[in-house]
Amino acid sequence: MNSFDDQHSHIRALLHALDGMAAGPARTMVLEQFLHEICVSNPFASTLIASVLKAIYPNDVTLIAEALATRVPQQGSHATIMTEKQVDVDILLLTVKENEFLACLSAFGVAVGVPSVTLAHDCEVWRAEHSGVSYAIAIIGDDGNVESAIAMGKLWSFVQFKAAIMVGMAAGVRGKTKLGDVVFGSTILAYEFQRMTETGPKYQPKVYSPAGRLLQRLPTLTQVSPDWSKNTTYDLLEAVGFEGIADSEEEQLDPEWRTKIHTGAILAGGKLIEDGSLPQMRDDLHARVLAAEMEGAGFAAVCDNERVPWVVVRGVADYGEPQRRKSWQFPATFIACRLVRDAIPLGRLPVIDTSHL
Repeated sequence: MNSFDDQHSHIRALLHALDGMAAGPARTMVLEQFLHEICVSNPFASTLIASVLKAIYPNDVTLIAEALATRVPQQGSHATIMTEKQVDVDILLLTVKENEFLACLSAFGVAVGVPSVTLAHDCEVWRAEHSGVSYAIAIIGDDGNVESAIAMGKLWSFVQFKAAIMVGMAAGVRGKTKLGDVVFGSTILAYEFQRMTETGPKYQPKVYSPAGRLLQRLPTLTQVSPDWSKNTTYDLLEAVGFEGIADSEEEQLDPEWRTKIHTGAILAGGKLIEDGSLPQMRDDLHARVLAAEMEGAGFAAVCDNERVPWVVVRGVADYGEPQRRKSWQFPATFIACRLVRDAIPLGRLPVIDTSHL
């Protein structure tokens, strides 16, 4: 490959081919090539990525282990990674697409044009600070659980952090959430794992859960900061990058609008849901499902593997229905990011120790 961009595109192409192939010699060849590209593109992160691949493709555990053993230098991966750290912050914030990334920068007051900290392997972060807490903001650039795991692997090589938060937008369950509400994932369900039986497929989701203590105090945010929702709404209306809500949207912003904070299950899988099936998926999978997205399980798997505190936070931008529109994407993400920013120093989201602040 002539550049990392070309190599990353090739890796994504192999991944998509792999997902669509049945077990057999051809699939084995594609998986071997995929693993080779991963190890070549970032040997520091390949151990983390392989741990996620083993969970996603349990039938290929032996092949993945052999590829890792033969293609990655045999040395302590953690010792190697620690020597490469270039950025030291309290919290890593991971976004997915550009509109979520821009909303996050705006919510944290990072001005347009502020340069990034460029890391190796074409990886970069933007620094932010609020109320004595330091952040590194990063963007994946593509959707998918494996893509988020790969991004975390790269970032882990060069960023030292105490906790990680994935923040962005999601489809919310109509009737259980409204546009602009924020869902904190008490459970992340990699829901596409199934057992095929004579009577039809049976869901067997993989489950990831952050430490319960991290979400216990969230409901008290409005008690310690009664005007938080009102102030955030005013800030959003003046935010750089906010272009308003389309007249065609059924829910509008006005000075009386207020967001609601939820904790519940979030679905994370390869489907972009826009057929109205989310309420039925809730009935089939978990009674506490409130939202669905495509990256949280890969992110959570890597964080669990490295035993770092983590949370997935999603603003509700649509309901996963055919008439899905996009004008709530920026505000939903902005509100979710502001909630993260303000809840941490107030002790409502204790992903790090803030007693010194």
